[in-house]
Amino acid sequence: MNEVDVSEQYLLDKYPAVLRAFYMQKVLEYICAKGKATRGDIDVLLMKHLSVTLTERQKRTKIGNLLSLKMNKRFGLLGNCGNDRKSLWVLTDNGVRECKRNNPGCKRTCKRACQRTEA
Repeated sequence: MNEVDVSEQYLLDKYPAVLRAFYMQKVLEYICAKGKATRGDIDVLLMKHLSVTLTERQKRTKIGNLLSLKMNKRFGLLGNCGNDRKSLWVLTDNGVRECKRNNPGCKRTCKRACQRTEA
């Protein structure tokens, strides 16, 4: 199942913004269902969807950039309730709204696992 044919690989490489949206939605749905996620949980969730041309290190870097730069800082969808050594990702209010907007079939009420304190 890990093998990707040439035409699929071409599409994966040609439309990175579509893939970013797909990865972000996967993460939002997972955290909505579970309430929180560790970095390991998110790695397992996304690794199988990333391009086979990437090394394991490149895949981990891509996931890290997606979490911290895109979903946390740029869009404000996730908050990190953990510490530097052990991240614990939860949905922010923006993340809950985005999850519900893109996933109308979701019957769950997305809740944040912990409250972030803003300094």
